[in-house]
Amino acid sequence: MTADDINKARFEWIKKAMFDFIEDSPTRLQCVPLSDDGWRVFSTSSDAQKVANEVHEAAGDAYLNGLAADVIYETFPDGNTSMYTSIHSVAKSNVVFSKMAEHADLTPFAADVQWTLNGLTFGLGQDAPHKDKKEAKPTGDAFETATSMYVEEAGMDKFEAWGKALFSGPIRAGGAAYKSFDANRSDQPPPSPSKMRPAGATKTQPKHQAKGKRTRTTRNSDPKGSLHKVVHQVKAVPYRPLKGPSPFDSQPLERDVDNELEEAEVVKMLTEWDEEDLSIELFSPVYIDETAPLDKGKGKAEYEEKRSSKPLVARNT
Repeated sequence: MTADDINKARFEWIKKAMFDFIEDSPTRLQCVPLSDDGWRVFSTSSDAQKVANEVHEAAGDAYLNGLAADVIYETFPDGNTSMYTSIHSVAKSNVVFSKMAEHADLTPFAADVQWTLNGLTFGLGQDAPHKDKKEAKPTGDAFETATSMYVEEAGMDKFEAWGKALFSGPIRAGGAAYKSFDANRSDQPPPSPSKMRPAGATKTQPKHQAKGKRTRTTRNSDPKGSLHKVVHQVKAVPYRPLKGPSPFDSQPLERDVDNELEEAEVVKMLTEWDEEDLSIELFSPVYIDETAPLDKGKGKAEYEEKRSSKPLVARNT
């Protein structure tokens, strides 16, 4: 089981504990104590109110997240980072906000407000449908929106008094679930490799030392550090060239027959030519008079001889 699997399982364990507390509570949770007029404004379908509700939703999410964190720290002052993070990630989720809204008491509100809230599954209690994470988002968003409107209407002090009473019970249940998680799950996480030691070895003693074998000085037993000694010894070794024949001399080389034949033909051709032929063919410049007219009355051989013997005349441009 990976760390992600453990975190997901812990999240579900804590969420179930909070759900059980909310559903089994002898009294209904107090819904967001927004006034009837405030709820009527909330349910207005105008474009301007829809934009305002989106702003209130973001603000309400921040208010509830911060208040949940305060209640967690006050309830578990001796907790650790993992505990705070695990409980807070569940307490601030839309699924918990939706569950709180479903089991909230709507009796203080007017009938038309109750009817509107029932359409959002507020106050249905056990009759509320089972929702997954995606289905719980609209109800959770409405809960956050109404919270921000209540802060704007009544102020922070009244919001904190209502919010702490709302969160205290589910957060206590979530803390108890966090503490019992490791004891109830069947798959314990494996120890990290750095903490694993072979049988018979002490905390600072390697396995081969535990069996009585001699070993090289290590950094743990050498305060000055053996790594420095090893590097120093390597640098102190003088360079000594290898003596004797190279090990590659005894290895026969493969013959390139095709290349040998080509080299033999070139050597034979060069030996048959004399120096004069080579100088004429390879190094003598060829003078060509491009202005000389073509004499069609003479043969090709005579024309070529005349053309090659005549020096090149520069043109005036």
